[in-house]
Amino acid sequence: MDKNEIIPSSGDDNLGPMLIGVNWAVFGPSTIIVGLRLLTRIWITHNFGWDDAMILFAQARRTLVVPEGDC
Repeated sequence: MDKNEIIPSSGDDNLGPMLIGVNWAVFGPSTIIVGLRLLTRIWITHNFGWDDAMILFAQARRTLVVPEGDC
């Protein structure tokens, strides 16, 4: 065994459910914020630019990689 190897305190340290929880905790508010920004840019300022398209693309891409279920 290497001196630098980290040994978990117990043999069953599954962090998957915690990571999924953190992922959803960040994804939910970011979706709301992006949605409100896009609504503002479209209906209030009538100025939907390339940066908004990139934000929309990134959020859509992020939606596709959100893990579901157990890790």
